[in-house]
Amino acid sequence: MVFEGVDVDAVEVVGVQQVVVVEVIVVEVVIVVVIIVVCAVERCVVQLDAAKGAERARRWRKIAEEAARQSGRADVPEVDEPASLDAFLDAAVARGERLAVLWEEQDPGVRMGPWLQASAGEPIALVVGPEGGLTAAEVEAVQARGGAVLSLGTRILRTETVGLAVLSIALHLAGELG
Repeated sequence: MVFEGVDVDAVEVVGVQQVVVVEVIVVEVVIVVVIIVVCAVERCVVQLDAAKGAERARRWRKIAEEAARQSGRADVPEVDEPASLDAFLDAAVARGERLAVLWEEQDPGVRMGPWLQASAGEPIALVVGPEGGLTAAEVEAVQARGGAVLSLGTRILRTETVGLAVLSIALHLAGELG
């Protein structure tokens, strides 16, 4: 995902208090965020029923469309309705995506950058935890499906800033930022 010459499209990640799952597809040397999924996990502050989830998803889609238009994007990231973490992980595996989870309890030396570099040309799904963090069982669910457990380092970031941080790291490693 992060290589010399890679052009990373910007995306505004919708700030929510659920776990945010960002899927990206690597097309040649262009990284495109294609799907944003909100999953209900144990430590979610906000619990959404089906009706509220559908209403929020409509709002998030509008925000994604406006952000894409404002940044001059030709495409708009898809925003799915909230799903269970297991349903999302099973679907990602079925689509052949490499899985990873960012977890604040992971050794800070196990960084995201090298994993991204090793994912050259592959679609990936990256799980970012909620405000209260992911439980060990939720991280194990990612690992059980072959996912990697990664760290952004010694800092713990807010859920709504992690997407921006991840894309910033990708831009930096690609020589496009900093």
